[in-house]
Amino acid sequence: MRITDVQPIVLRQPVVDNTVADGSQDDLIVLVHTDEGLVGIGEVDSSPDVVRAAILCPSSHSNAVGLREVLVGQDPHDIDGLWRRMYRASIYYGRRAQPCTR
Repeated sequence: MRITDVQPIVLRQPVVDNTVADGSQDDLIVLVHTDEGLVGIGEVDSSPDVVRAAILCPSSHSNAVGLREVLVGQDPHDIDGLWRRMYRASIYYGRRAQPCTR
């Protein structure tokens, strides 16, 4: 099985009150499609438009690659490997995080 697409979907209330830290005003849902017709669903707790840009942006160089580009063609079961690929590809614009441990 291989990942064929990563689709970020921004959900946003018609009017957002930016004076409160309320995560119910906007959100990002990520759909991960596979060649076997399965679709994984994820949710992001960050600025939806910023993360959408990180997913869809085209490559700038080897340390600044859009996450969609990193994931398409990969095995969705390889969670640790996918995490490492995304970390390495986004090290220029991303933030430091801890590796996925299972």
